Amino acid sequence: MKGENIGKELASLKKEVVENKEITKGIEEQIEEALYEKPTPRETYS
Repeated sequence: MKGENIGKELASLKKEVVENKEITKGIEEQIEEALYEKPTPRETYS
């Protein structure tokens, strides 16, 4: 009985880790896009 619960917990945790990795990847992509879209300081002051 206890072993079954541990297996379910592990499966649930693995699923959470995968979801978190996907969210992190999405955030990293948004940051990269934002960085590339910003004008350089020279463009800002000219």
